[in-house]
Amino acid sequence: MALKNRDMEVDLKHEGSKAIIANKTNVPFGTFVKLVLERKLGNVLKNSGSEPIILSSDLLTELASAPQDSRENQTKFTLVTLGSGVLLGVFFFSLVQIILPILGITLVSKDYAVVAGVLVGLVVLIVILDRTKRRKKADKITETMERLTSLLSK
Repeated sequence: MALKNRDMEVDLKHEGSKAIIANKTNVPFGTFVKLVLERKLGNVLKNSGSEPIILSSDLLTELASAPQDSRENQTKFTLVTLGSGVLLGVFFFSLVQIILPILGITLVSKDYAVVAGVLVGLVVLIVILDRTKRRKKADKITETMERLTSLLSK
């Protein structure tokens, strides 16, 4: 028996008192979301993007009213976090530079060359981060940090 709804047609099989949609699988919503979040779905969206799915209206309403979590916001957050880490590192390094003379430890020109090298390294890091921001590699960094976070949280 084929049931027709404006945009969708499904075949129903009757098993006892239940009607089962042919060629469809019943999965818990949590499992479905886990699959979607853990997989790269570019080709799936290309091939099956117009395939209808059946959801309860309450679940669809909850999904539609959930706050949006865009990849762009996550990327900005990641870059701000990395930048803040660099700034904190510079701050603590400066603090050590202030404390060393108080403790009677003097710095020689070799030590200042190391400091200059560190600063040049920071400039290079900032340039790399800026280029990463412009490219899609920022998504890879975000995914890597998310994986590390999930590993550390277990």
